[in-house]
Amino acid sequence: MSMTGAVMQEFFGSSLGMACTAGVLVVWIIAPLWLAPRIFRKKDL
Repeated sequence: MSMTGAVMQEFFGSSLGMACTAGVLVVWIIAPLWLAPRIFRKKDL
């Protein structure tokens, strides 16, 4: 395993890494759902 792989395995294998990953995933899902209606309201589709 390379150095990068070892660091990633150590980070994502920890509770902090899993919490950060889950948080980013939630933001990744919520942000478009929150922004889309605002953008679509302005455009005449």
